[in-house]
Amino acid sequence: MNILLTGAARGMGLGICAQLAARGDTVYATCRKANDDINAIVARHPGRVRVIDGVDVAEEAAIDRMKAGVGDAPLDAVICNAAVNASFDTDGVLDLDLGISLHEYQTNALGAVRTVKAALPRLSPGGKIVFITTGPQALGKKAPAPGVYGYRMSKGAMHTFANLLTLELKPRGIAVQIVTPGSIDTKMLWAVWEAGRTPNPPKDALSIDEGAQRIIARMDALTLEQTGTWVSNLGVPEPY
Repeated sequence: MNILLTGAARGMGLGICAQLAARGDTVYATCRKANDDINAIVARHPGRVRVIDGVDVAEEAAIDRMKAGVGDAPLDAVICNAAVNASFDTDGVLDLDLGISLHEYQTNALGAVRTVKAALPRLSPGGKIVFITTGPQALGKKAPAPGVYGYRMSKGAMHTFANLLTLELKPRGIAVQIVTPGSIDTKMLWAVWEAGRTPNPPKDALSIDEGAQRIIARMDALTLEQTGTWVSNLGVPEPY
């Protein structure tokens, strides 16, 4: 498979990139700045990872950079993984820094839109688009507590985009799915944990390898019959 993956140089994205390359897929791996970790994957799997460096999905220039990096290659799947959570220490709306919230929207919501705009011309019937989200407890009326406004709102906007995109792309034979990765032992989780903003200790979280394996399994299992669904990392439907 040829797969466009955003946020591929660290955390979950790096784990997904490594596993896809190891099984023989070709990964168009976007990142803001290439590092030793992704370069090591490139070295282990020659020709399997095409790093598209200098891509910040929060910026409009990312569209052309991704298009140029993919070139004329057909794409089988897109994984919208790039995300930021810079508002995890926000308790109430009066604490909210709207500049930070705007950056979260630009990355988490509009970044997903930019990724799809870049990839869609290279996707054919049978193609797949996977959006990585947050847990249902962070969105909607079942949220247990206020706070983390920018991150939660931006992920909610991404959900709306995915739902609308489902309606547009189903007639073209392209499937869309939103996947909750679950609690993953990443630097982001550690930062949130150390700030006392999550009840989920990183020691109890899935490893990056385990989390990546589950995300890839969801992508592999996705069919047009499942388009528009929101599922857990094990494929269980999430409640809207």
